[in-house]
Amino acid sequence: MKVLISESQYKVLLLEASRRKINIDLENLKSFAEEVIGKVQEDVGVQFRMLFTWGAAVGGIMGPLNGFIERGDFTVSTFEKALLLVATSAMLFNENKKVIKKLLELINELGLIKTFQKILSKGEELKSSFIEFIQSLNATIYTMTNIMSYTFLIPLLPTLWEIGHSGFDRDDIKDIVTRLLAFGLTSITGVTLKRIITKILERFK
Repeated sequence: MKVLISESQYKVLLLEASRRKINIDLENLKSFAEEVIGKVQEDVGVQFRMLFTWGAAVGGIMGPLNGFIERGDFTVSTFEKALLLVATSAMLFNENKKVIKKLLELINELGLIKTFQKILSKGEELKSSFIEFIQSLNATIYTMTNIMSYTFLIPLLPTLWEIGHSGFDRDDIKDIVTRLLAFGLTSITGVTLKRIITKILERFK
């Protein structure tokens, strides 16, 4: 039996599916970052205080870089990939210099310097593109540190694009912001996040 739904009902279904996907994506990137950082921290014997402080924001960078490694012509073990991801993130998020030095020494010992340089270059490119995108929204985020707090949005942009094209209202924005804040995103205020999400959705509309 065929079930017919109206266009407005279809849009509601699309929006709800997209909102659920945001939760899944955030949980995945946060869990992935914690797992990778935890593994390297345990094996190398260093404390990544800064990376853990950034939380899901680090996952927003690690996720795309992990895809870059897996799709690229790299031959690395599971640990080596984790080490490269953590070292790159440590550089991009200004981790403690002593910690970075230790990571680079280990990368050099493993003969992975050239591989690391390629991944770091891609990470810097991703960081630069994201900063330019956020600045283009005129969302009044003044410092680099504040902008980097929002890198968790990078893997969510395709979903936000879908929401922007499906049609949205204030309640949808409020729901999205509530879902994001529920993940305990550090140094993120609800007001600023709402402003950014609104501007992103309007850009994608």
